[in-house]
Amino acid sequence: GQDGSFSFDALWQRYNSDLANGYANLVSRTLAMIQKNFNGEFTAELGDQAKAGESLVLETTDFLIPSNVIGQTLAKTYPESLTDYDFGTALAAVSASITSVDKYFSDSTPWKLANSIIQADREKLAEILYLSADSIRIITALLYPVIPYATSKVWTQLGLGDIEADAKAGKLKDLKWGVLKPG
Repeated sequence: GQDGSFSFDALWQRYNSDLANGYANLVSRTLAMIQKNFNGEFTAELGDQAKAGESLVLETTDFLIPSNVIGQTLAKTYPESLTDYDFGTALAAVSASITSVDKYFSDSTPWKLANSIIQADREKLAEILYLSADSIRIITALLYPVIPYATSKVWTQLGLGDIEADAKAGKLKDLKWGVLKPG
């Protein structure tokens, strides 16, 4: 509208601070801990907080989320915003989800569990890292149209192959929890 101001510098700053840095930091922290603690492999199935194969339904507010990791706002706001061509609001919802997953990761203090030799702590660590990585997978699918180069690298790091081929095949539309398999 006419009452707003726009500059490419402001756009670039917002892109870097909200999407690129927050997303990159979350991905880096999660994947680094998986590499360090589990030799880069997912070693645990989902726990009680998420069930493999449950759909993330983006058309309604009742999608299934592990411990509210991603946030219910995304389920309602993202599809409505895209339908209305309100890309700023859609990206703000994804950005809020990145913040939410990052908070879950930080609040769970996986670095403390990583130093434990107690089996239950190792299982909890695996669950935290799995839920974070699976949340990253969903966020990556949603961000692919906006930052295709970065998301393609993350998709590959998650062991999912070629995100462009998956997008063309329609695999990014049906998001389910538990897609990341051990190994």
